[in-house]
Amino acid sequence: MEKTKCVPFFLFPGLACTERLFEPQKEGLAPVCRVCVPAWTEPSAGEPLRDFARRWGEAVWRAYYSPEVPESERLDPAAGCFVGGLSFGGMCAPFAGEVLEEHGVRVFACFGLATIQDGTQIPRSSRFLWRTVNFLPCGGWGLLKVLCGASLKCFSRRFSMPRRETYLQLLESPCRRSHRVLRMIVGWRDGRAEYSFPRIHIHGQRDMLLPLRKLERESVSRILDAGHLLTLTRPAEVNDFLKEEIRRILDVQE
Repeated sequence: MEKTKCVPFFLFPGLACTERLFEPQKEGLAPVCRVCVPAWTEPSAGEPLRDFARRWGEAVWRAYYSPEVPESERLDPAAGCFVGGLSFGGMCAPFAGEVLEEHGVRVFACFGLATIQDGTQIPRSSRFLWRTVNFLPCGGWGLLKVLCGASLKCFSRRFSMPRRETYLQLLESPCRRSHRVLRMIVGWRDGRAEYSFPRIHIHGQRDMLLPLRKLERESVSRILDAGHLLTLTRPAEVNDFLKEEIRRILDVQE
């Protein structure tokens, strides 16, 4: 068991999400792996999603594996890793995993949480809505922050943990970040790509942002009675599924 704890699991957060998104996984998956939430990489204006995701992957390699990292903290590429992400982070994870493999890091699997499998699965209604919202100053995120802050101040005691954590993440996320991410998602139209590692997908049947009906059902490994932020709303079920899959994959490797 000690061996599996050394395997890192890089989990990429979503659109306006921060490290808070994966707090339940840091503790819940500790028996089988080490959850690492990569530091955010600032998008460039007009940057395509694939280019940004690969740059995020390069940042992960530099932060965890490169010779610049002190030897006592540097991860071993031969030990392998898992990658994954929720929503926008799940869109980026396979591209980031591809970059890690180019640097000699073995990627055992990529986990997509409440995300889509390629750019063709974005609903037309969502593209229209996100494109329209982005015409507002800072994509309307400034107003959203004000509303979230006021709600937390007045009604925080009435909120469930997932709702409170969601509002806190929106407050912590810079407006420019969300604005540029929406532009990347709206412009992403790439079809399905092939990778050397398997992709494992988990989705909520009540997800309104990225509806389940747009996905290829045979590619979805587990469907939960959950909405979009299933790592917060269904942490036990998500963690049980991830632990089961991680253990299965590592057993095969041994």
